[in-house]
Amino acid sequence: MDLFYRQNPIEKDYHGHPNYFMVYVWLLVFFVVSLLSDYFDNHALAVFLIFSTAFVKMILVVANFMHLKYEPKAFWVIPIFGAICIVSFLLLVYPDITMVKRIITIY
Repeated sequence: MDLFYRQNPIEKDYHGHPNYFMVYVWLLVFFVVSLLSDYFDNHALAVFLIFSTAFVKMILVVANFMHLKYEPKAFWVIPIFGAICIVSFLLLVYPDITMVKRIITIY
């Protein structure tokens, strides 16, 4: 069997498949939590909960369906760098968005 691995080194790194059903169940649980947060009286808490569950769902999808869970930790640098760029952009643009006075008229 060692001869097989020497000829096919890729087969030695095979990690199997994640438990897709459990990932699906957790995605559904977080989806229901984000839906139920609409009934909270505290809207800031609801928004925080919705974005927190969205972040956790994103990590679940990236780790399991894109198989980053089985890759070297250096591959996590790419999505983390992208997330840092997006958050930086949103934080830098936020003052420009909120400073605009909007006049809404209904006819």
